[in-house]
Amino acid sequence: MAGIVGNALGLDALPDPATAARLLTGFSLRNQCLLDGPRDAAAGSPLLAVNGADDQYIPLGDTTGLASRPGTTVWIVRDATHCAAERIRPVLAGTWGWLLGRFGTPAPVEQLLGLPSRRLRRTVTTR
Repeated sequence: MAGIVGNALGLDALPDPATAARLLTGFSLRNQCLLDGPRDAAAGSPLLAVNGADDQYIPLGDTTGLASRPGTTVWIVRDATHCAAERIRPVLAGTWGWLLGRFGTPAPVEQLLGLPSRRLRRTVTTR
């Protein structure tokens, strides 16, 4: 991932390991204080972690490991790779429903979006 981050930051060459580690620190959820704090479900920031079941870069356990955190929802998207790009439309629709459910109208995602529940469930596995 160092090359991806280096490219996004406009570097001319692949960063050395120390530079890559320093740059990646800025992306750390823990360093942003989003993973630490009170351990009850009502405290802290809600987190939605979404990734493809067949991600070629991020091990599945890195995403599913977040499921035990308070206020966290993990979606593993079937038949999708990194960032679930192949299924981006239903993922984005589901994300809006998740956001509305957390910060707005409490209703099932399918009802909020007018989606048949079987279509959403075929695409996303919730953990």
